[in-house]
Amino acid sequence: MGAIVTSKFRTQNLMVFIDQFKTTGSADDNFLYLGFGRADAWPNDAQGNVESSGNFTLPDPLDEDESQYWTDIVGAKRIQNDDISPVLPRLDWDTGDTIAFDGDTAAGITGIADPGRSFVSITGYHSTVMNSEYRIYMCTGEPSTGKCYVGGVYDGGTATSRATCEATAGGLWLPAGASDEPTGYTGDTSGLTAQPISTSDNYEWTFLYKLGMNDIINTTTNDWMPVIHGAGIIAGSEQADFGDSDAIYTQKVRHGLIHVRLETADGFTEDDDFRQVGLLRDPELTGGGTKAQAAVYVDADTSLEADSGQLIYLENRRAITRASDQVEDLKLVVEF
Repeated sequence: MGAIVTSKFRTQNLMVFIDQFKTTGSADDNFLYLGFGRADAWPNDAQGNVESSGNFTLPDPLDEDESQYWTDIVGAKRIQNDDISPVLPRLDWDTGDTIAFDGDTAAGITGIADPGRSFVSITGYHSTVMNSEYRIYMCTGEPSTGKCYVGGVYDGGTATSRATCEATAGGLWLPAGASDEPTGYTGDTSGLTAQPISTSDNYEWTFLYKLGMNDIINTTTNDWMPVIHGAGIIAGSEQADFGDSDAIYTQKVRHGLIHVRLETADGFTEDDDFRQVGLLRDPELTGGGTKAQAAVYVDADTSLEADSGQLIYLENRRAITRASDQVEDLKLVVEF
């Protein structure tokens, strides 16, 4: 009997993770902290490279490293309600879908080295892109014309459609490149109803939502773009009236971005290195039994009870030096 765990299961798990740290003032609230530390340099890697070498390979963190993490911890900062957001891989219309044409090694399909500004709309996958106005669209129609690549090489025009290309062993279809950026929030010229947007290059787009300035500054990175959902959808907004209020599920979102800023005002020790960051769920104050709730613990090594709560994420990094004239803008991405 065939069965799958659907994408909605993964999205739901992501949202449960995010929602559990939305504090309400209740005694049952959960608190998530970013704890950082390790002032000592990493030992030489397996090839003998020192930490300062450009060829140095960071050691992989292990579950067994948790006790050492607590030994090395320096400070901790609480993740606030708005610091965790569901995100999608960032694809800009101007550069094309850099994911769709990577190929599938398991299926014997080699990727296309330089796909250009092409997008996909097929069963199971639709390119989701951001335009220059920070509007997010899903590709719901593609040109019938394109090129077929076999083994990563153009077949010279032998296959002239997606169907014939994909019927060829190792065939990967590349739709004709886009030349007309989608704009606006509906294809209805009267602007009254939600309709797909057809562009002159024979692509069709469905408007999903538009990013606000805070979304752009705090949650948009070179690799990720936030998904507006739930209470973040404002009544009367483009998304509420013309977009997709359920984009969190229709886009099969399974990544969450955690954004933390370590600032001078926090009071952390300056001119000191740290090399490790971890996410702590419900750590306790020294002595145990009392949940940590303060926004910042500048001396987490003495303020927090070692091995309390749950260390749910651990990442090793190259040395980061704190200084009074800089802000460490840390963004962590978790996958479900």
